[in-house]
Amino acid sequence: MAILEQVTVPTQTAQSNARRPFSGLNFDRPRAKVWANVGYVVNGNFVPLPLGSPIDTMEPSSVTGTNPEAVKRNTAKNELLGALQAIGNSMEPGEERELSNLVVRLRRVNEELSIVRADNEFSVGDLVGMLTKGEAAQPTKVEAEPESGPTKAEIAAQIKALQKALKAVA
Repeated sequence: MAILEQVTVPTQTAQSNARRPFSGLNFDRPRAKVWANVGYVVNGNFVPLPLGSPIDTMEPSSVTGTNPEAVKRNTAKNELLGALQAIGNSMEPGEERELSNLVVRLRRVNEELSIVRADNEFSVGDLVGMLTKGEAAQPTKVEAEPESGPTKAEIAAQIKALQKALKAVA
């Protein structure tokens, strides 16, 4: 019973407020006034996605690390954020601006990768024996791929060709 008494249920107002989905939560952040919204225009009306991105309260990415490409990319992300914040802060309340040179990109995350032990050239057949008895490492035997159907390399090449074609179309 004591556990149930400690649970707090969001109020009806917080649950029904679709424009501010986190309004029932307390974040130590000021309320956003500049938003980036993705959508389309039909008959002169802008139709956005249900949620935008708060620009003026967004924090820059951390720019640390030893990978030069990652540091450069995070620096560029922060420059983009700074430019959007500067544009937004220069706008009058209620003003909207279309930034036609920005790109909307959808990305679906990769599926979890699972490697079968027989397909792993780094897997050792008897790892315990190798570690405890000092036996030489013997790789797990990998059976040859069946003769019928494309090889993994052929499939990978086909995927790359399709990705290149899709980029050319986009």
